[in-house]
Amino acid sequence: MALSNQLRRARTHSPGLTPFAQPRRLPGRHPLASSFLGLCVVAALVATVLVIWRPWRQCGRGLTAVGSPHICVGLNLDGTPFQDQDPLADLTSQIVAENKAITGFYATVVLMTNMTPDQDVDSSNVKSLRHDIEGTLTAVRRANGSTVAGDPIRPKIRLLLANMGSNGVYGGKATDAIRYAAVEQHIVAVTGIGVSQKDTRAAIAALGEAPSIAVVGSVVTADDMNTAPDGDQLRNFARVAPTNSDEVRGAASYIQKIRHDDILLIKDTNPEDSYAQTLAVAFEKLSKIRAAFTEYYQSPRKQDAVRPQNRSQFLAGQFDRMHSDICSDKPDLIYFAGRGVDLASFLTAQAQAGHCGLQAAPVVTGDDASNLAGEKLDYSDVVNDVVFTGLAFPSVARYIVLYATSRTTSVISVAPSSLSI
Repeated sequence: MALSNQLRRARTHSPGLTPFAQPRRLPGRHPLASSFLGLCVVAALVATVLVIWRPWRQCGRGLTAVGSPHICVGLNLDGTPFQDQDPLADLTSQIVAENKAITGFYATVVLMTNMTPDQDVDSSNVKSLRHDIEGTLTAVRRANGSTVAGDPIRPKIRLLLANMGSNGVYGGKATDAIRYAAVEQHIVAVTGIGVSQKDTRAAIAALGEAPSIAVVGSVVTADDMNTAPDGDQLRNFARVAPTNSDEVRGAASYIQKIRHDDILLIKDTNPEDSYAQTLAVAFEKLSKIRAAFTEYYQSPRKQDAVRPQNRSQFLAGQFDRMHSDICSDKPDLIYFAGRGVDLASFLTAQAQAGHCGLQAAPVVTGDDASNLAGEKLDYSDVVNDVVFTGLAFPSVARYIVLYATSRTTSVISVAPSSLSI
């Protein structure tokens, strides 16, 4: 009895001392803590899904969204659209299928140009772009399926498309994407380079820093396209088309065969357009042919906001103001040193300006007028025919006739080694 009383007093006065070890009890879970823990788990799962699928990404792998509505610039690694309702979707699907069929050792060629031409801004159009892609795809199929390019088995060639954006403005993003993917995609060459402008030359210069990539300008003709904007010689760059000086000499031999006493030279003074600039300079350097009159216009530069006006509306006033001078000067031939799309705007402006009793004169221009193939042109008493120098060898085509309304647009065949008509 005495012992039990002592134990009772010890338990009462010394709570830390108990005769038996008691199990430690966990604190009760707070409902707020439970909710927070659940949210963290859900957030982690959602973040994992987003990282994998990235539903916010507007463009495919290798591409970057720019502008509003957006377009995708860069290197198209997965054949995804370059823009909403992409007119190239069928061609990109064909390229994806061709690439998937190639296994084993392969090399990749990139076609780099403006894959999203805007008719309100650009001098190129979707129709000519599709021809470029179709031609490149045909060449790749031929190289993979015949001996025209050597061994038909090794290496096989894959094709990727790179978008430089309007007038090559996003050439830097395209070249960065190409250089980043060069090793993984076995990229050995870049071709296309469709617009002779400063931004294009800068893009070529950037690619030249990758010694394993060759760049081939397929249709660039500006005389200065072999130099970077800083004046340095472009590295790892080859051009296969005649220069503008070649084109002008070919046109001169044609002009000498027809009446040309009073020639009007129309010049685009846009300093960013190497094509128009060097075409005018080459014509002015001719020794046997001189322009009696000169008219000037300036196509849109990067800083010119052409919307809500489109390119044609932007130039309409400039071309309209030429009409009275042309009626007064009465040229018997017009040499147009500018883009083909601007030539179409010039013809429209002269047709809408009214008649002045002239004997209509032919217009001679450079190869960019090939973008007008199949287009309906507006003729007037100022202009009756358009003749342009095309990038075709005489052995392939001497004259190619393109029908436009009731008039004809002719092509002068030009080759670097034979500048005859």
